[in-house]
Amino acid sequence: MTELGISLLSGWLQLCLHTSALLGLVWALERAGLLRGAALREQAWRAAFLLPLLVLCLPAAGPRGSWQVESPLADLAAPPAPAAAPIAASPRSEPNRIAAPAVSPVLPAPAPRSAPAVVASPSTVSAAVPAAAPPARAAWAAIAGLAGWLWLAVLAAAVLRRAHQWQAESRRISSLPRLTAESLGLGPISARLRLDHGLSGPAAWPPDVICLPPWTLERLSLEQRRAALAHELAHLRRGDAWWRLGLGLIAVAGLSPLAPLALRRLDALAELACDRWAAERTGSPRALAESLLQCAEHRALRDAHPLAAAMARRPSPLLERIQQLIEENTMTSSKPSRLQQFLLALTLAACAVLLPVIGAAPAEAGQRIELADEAGQAPAPPPPPAPPAPPAPPAPPEPPQGVIAAAGIAPPAPPAPPPPPAPPAPPAENGTVSVMHMDTFFGKSLRYHIDRPGYELTLKTDGDFELSDAEDDFIAIEDELTLEETTGGVTRRLELEDEKGSIQRKYRVDGRERPFDAEARSWLAEALPRMLRETGVGAKQRVARLHAEGGSRAVLMEIDRIVNSNARGRYLRVYFELPGLDAPAVAAGVDRAVQLDGDYERRVALVAAVKNASLSGAALATVLDGAAGIDSDYERRVLLQKAAPRLGADEALQQRWVAALRDMGSSYEMRVALQALAKQPLLPATLARALDAVKTVDSDYEKRVALQSLGQHVGSDAQAVGAFATALSTIGSDYERRVAVESLLERTRPDAPAARALLPVIDGIGSDYECRRALQALAGRMPADDDLIREYRAIARKLGDFERGQAEKALDRFDS
Repeated sequence: MTELGISLLSGWLQLCLHTSALLGLVWALERAGLLRGAALREQAWRAAFLLPLLVLCLPAAGPRGSWQVESPLADLAAPPAPAAAPIAASPRSEPNRIAAPAVSPVLPAPAPRSAPAVVASPSTVSAAVPAAAPPARAAWAAIAGLAGWLWLAVLAAAVLRRAHQWQAESRRISSLPRLTAESLGLGPISARLRLDHGLSGPAAWPPDVICLPPWTLERLSLEQRRAALAHELAHLRRGDAWWRLGLGLIAVAGLSPLAPLALRRLDALAELACDRWAAERTGSPRALAESLLQCAEHRALRDAHPLAAAMARRPSPLLERIQQLIEENTMTSSKPSRLQQFLLALTLAACAVLLPVIGAAPAEAGQRIELADEAGQAPAPPPPPAPPAPPAPPAPPEPPQGVIAAAGIAPPAPPAPPPPPAPPAPPAENGTVSVMHMDTFFGKSLRYHIDRPGYELTLKTDGDFELSDAEDDFIAIEDELTLEETTGGVTRRLELEDEKGSIQRKYRVDGRERPFDAEARSWLAEALPRMLRETGVGAKQRVARLHAEGGSRAVLMEIDRIVNSNARGRYLRVYFELPGLDAPAVAAGVDRAVQLDGDYERRVALVAAVKNASLSGAALATVLDGAAGIDSDYERRVLLQKAAPRLGADEALQQRWVAALRDMGSSYEMRVALQALAKQPLLPATLARALDAVKTVDSDYEKRVALQSLGQHVGSDAQAVGAFATALSTIGSDYERRVAVESLLERTRPDAPAARALLPVIDGIGSDYECRRALQALAGRMPADDDLIREYRAIARKLGDFERGQAEKALDRFDS
C-alpha cells in the first residue's frame, strides 16, 4: 500500500511538473506572437493539458522502454543497501556488483512491473532491499504514501462531485418549461429550448438544449435573439461543455498553478470562436454585439449553469468580443494551416517526450545487478517477470462493404406525374426537428429527432451510415445504430450492430421482440424516406436523383410531402439550383417558397430563386410580395438587396420593391436596402416612392446616407429636388442635413425653382456654422436669380456676424 501510494504521489508530481511546463510554454509562445490565429491558440492550450496526461498513461499501458525515469521518491520506496556493503564502481562494459563476503545470485534487468523501478547508472545503483528500513526513512515513506492516497481521494471526490452536479443540473433542466421556436418568432432550430428563471443570459447544455432567461423574450429584438441562439448553437456544435468538464478535471488532477489561466484563455477563445460562427451564420454581428451588452447588464452574481456553455460568462473578454463584432468587416474564422498545426504538434510532442527524460539514464543491454544483505546472505530473488503476451492473431480478411437487404429487388419506377396543380398549402407544423452531428475526441455520433403531436422519430448512431439506392434499408453502418418511430400509438424500434461487416438486426414493436420480416421491411421502407424528408439530410443528393427520375414535378411532389419548414426551405433552395429549370418550374417553386413559415427559411429559398436565370417577371413579383410578409428586418433586407439587380426598368416591379420596405423597424436595414436600389436605374415614380420611404427612417445618420445614395438620381428637375427636400426636412441633426445638401449640390446644378425648394431646408438648420456651410454650397451652384438671391440673403441675416459675412461673400460671384 505504501509503495502504491508513493507511486501515486510520484505520478501526481510528474503530471503537475509537465503540465506547468507545457502551459508555460504555450503562454510564452502566445505572448511572443508566435501562435497566430485563435484556432491555433485553442489547439495549443488543449494539447498542453492532454499531452502530459498521455505521457503519464503510456508507460503504464505499454512495456518499459530502454529509458527509466528516476523519481525523486524512489529512494523512499526502495531504501539503499546498508553501509557495510559499499558500492564498487566498474566500467560500463562490466556488470555493477555490490561487494559481499558471500556469492550473490544474479538478477536480470530490468525488474518486472510488480517490483519497484531500478535505475542503473555508471556510478550508482538504487534497488529495493527487503531488509528493514531505518525508522526515519520508513516514516517519510509512510507520509509520502499517505499523501499519494490523499491525492487520489481528493481527485475521486472532485470527479464524484462534478458528476453529481452534472446529473442534478440535467434533472433540473429537464423539468424546466419548454419553449418553441415559433413562439420566439423563429423558424425551427436544431436544439430544444427551455425557459430558465435562474439564468442571467442564454446558456447551452449538452447535447441539444439551450436555456433562455425570461428577459430575453421581452428585451431582445428578433435579430438579437437569433444571434444569441446562433452563438449557443455554436457551443453545442463545438462540444465546449464537454471540453470544459474534461479539462477541468485534468486541472484538478494536476493542480498546476497555470491551469486557471489556461482555462480562462480557453473560455475566452471558445466565446470568440462562437461569436465568429454566429456572425457568419446570421450575417448580423451588430445584433450579436447588442445582445452581449444586454446579457452583461442582466448578469447575475453567479452563473446558473457552472458546467454549461454560457453566452456572457464573467471571465470572458466582453469588450474584445464586442469590438471584433462591430468592426467594419465581418468576423472571419482563420483556420490554422497544416504547416502551423504540424509545427505546433511537433513542438509540444517534443517537449512532452523530453521532459520525462530529465534525470534519467540509459539501462544498457546485458547489465546485471547483484544484491547482498548486511550479513552476507543473498535475499530471495523476486518473482520472475511475467511471460510476454502471445502475439495477436492475424487480422481477418477484409469484410464486405455492406449487406444489401432484399437483394435483387429493383426500386419501383416513379409513377407518371399528374398535371401540375396549384401548390397545396404546407401542412400545419407543430413540433420540432433536430439534427445533431458531433465529432469529438471519442468519435463521431449522429442524432436525428422529430417530435410533433402523434408522431415521434429518433435515430442515433455512432459514426456514419449508408442507405440503399431505393432508400428502403441500411446497407452499411460503422458501429451501432438505433431507429425508433412512434406513430398511431405504436412504437417500433430497430437496433443494428455491425459484426465484421455483417449487420445484425433486432426489431421490437411496443417493447416486444419481433422477427425482421416483410412487415418490418415495409415499415422501414416508409420510415427512412420520412426521416430524410423531415430532417433535410442528403437533400442535395435526393433532389438530384428525383429530378433525374421524374423531372421538376417529382421534386415538387416530394417537397409537398414535407411538414418541417426548415427542411422544405432546404429542399427548395437545392431545387432552385438545379440546372435547366424553365420559367414555369421556377415559378412553381416560388409559389411554394412564399408559403414557408420561418423568415430565415423563406429568405434563403427566395434568394436562391432570385439567382436563377429563368425567373420571370411575374415570379419576381411573387418574390417581392413574399418579401413584404417577412417580419425580420434583416431577412427582408437581404432578400430585397439580392432582388434589386433583377428589377430592370419595369416600373411595376420597382414599385413593388419599394412597397416591401414599408413597416421595417430597423433604420440600418432600410438604409442598406435603399443603397442597393440606388445602384439600379430608377424611374421618376420609383424615385419619388423611395424618397417618401426615406422619411420613415428614424436615424438621422441612416436617413442622410440613404439620401446621399438616392441623390444621384435626382438631377436638376424641380419636382425631384422638391421630393428630396421634403425628405431632407425630416432630418433633425444640423450636421446630417448640411452634409446631405452638400452631397446633392455636388451632383447637380439646380435651376431657380429647384434651388428655391432647398432654401426652407437650409433655413431649418439651427447651427449658424452648418447653415452657413449649406448656404455657401448652394451659392456656388444656383443660378443668378434676383428673387432667389433675395431669399438667400434673408436667411443669411439670421446668422451671427462672422457666419453672415461668409455666407454673403459666397454671392460675390454674381457681381462679376
